[in-house]
Amino acid sequence: MKRNSDAGPSSFVGVDIGGTKIAAALVTLGSQPVLSNQTKLPTPATEGAEAVVGAVITLVRKVLGEAGVSPLAVAIASAGVVDPVSGTIVSATDLISGWAGTALAQQVSEAVGLPVYVLGDVQAHGLGEHVYGAGDGYASSLLIGIGTGVGGAVVEGDSVRFGANGAAGHLGHIPAHRAVGIPCSCGTSGHIEGIASGPSITRAYGKATGQERDAKTVDDLAEAGEEGAVTVVTEAGLATGETLGALANVWDPDVIIVSGSVANSGRVWWDAVETGFNTEALKAVSATQIKRGTLGGGAPLIGAAHWASKQLEIGE
Repeated sequence: MKRNSDAGPSSFVGVDIGGTKIAAALVTLGSQPVLSNQTKLPTPATEGAEAVVGAVITLVRKVLGEAGVSPLAVAIASAGVVDPVSGTIVSATDLISGWAGTALAQQVSEAVGLPVYVLGDVQAHGLGEHVYGAGDGYASSLLIGIGTGVGGAVVEGDSVRFGANGAAGHLGHIPAHRAVGIPCSCGTSGHIEGIASGPSITRAYGKATGQERDAKTVDDLAEAGEEGAVTVVTEAGLATGETLGALANVWDPDVIIVSGSVANSGRVWWDAVETGFNTEALKAVSATQIKRGTLGGGAPLIGAAHWASKQLEIGE
């Protein structure tokens, strides 16, 4: 992947708004991205959009105060469906109360005096991984991000697909037969997010065993051979792999990237993902490589900054 670094490094304030935390950093793009002045706050998700925007502005001002350089813009990766032109949240699940309709770019720009560019958090994640991470060197990639929720992105060249309504990549809301009857954060049921996400793994283990364990602990128990954990983790992995196989049949990407906290699972989960993928993938796409993301939590910040840099070029 050829990166546009001929003009030298350029800096942005990157922000990643998730359902549980908001992270921010100074992102310097060049041949390799550098994150500095990293900071975060818990997302005041139950307090409404005004509180969340306020937290974003607080973090941006903190990064600006410590930056030592003049960033070109603020680049935000946000939960929800985003209009990438206006930077407004078009729709959202109930992970953040009242988030839909928030004029995010406008409000942050007015507060900090910089241009602000916004795209979906997993779209940014996919773009970061494709250009600088596990997708580097591939013409196209399909990313699935599995953590608090499930999302995804399709990237070709260094352009992420937004779709007609900004909703491209919302993989968490694809129907999954293993999730029938399981509630989803979007308000319906039977979606892949309801069985594959970290909180879903936690809930499934609690229902099966009567014990409260976080997803990481459930995965550790599965690796140790605990029967209830193996069952739950295997179901989550199979559902994930089946979804990826079906998507590979549709998009036929050069590489599939799996990222997010659940991607750090052990062999029980990864073996189930591989089995599920092979069950659904057509022979023509069955050799598609599935790779773990390499940028970790920095991917959305890097991807948002990369996208903002492209928007500035277009505007020149």
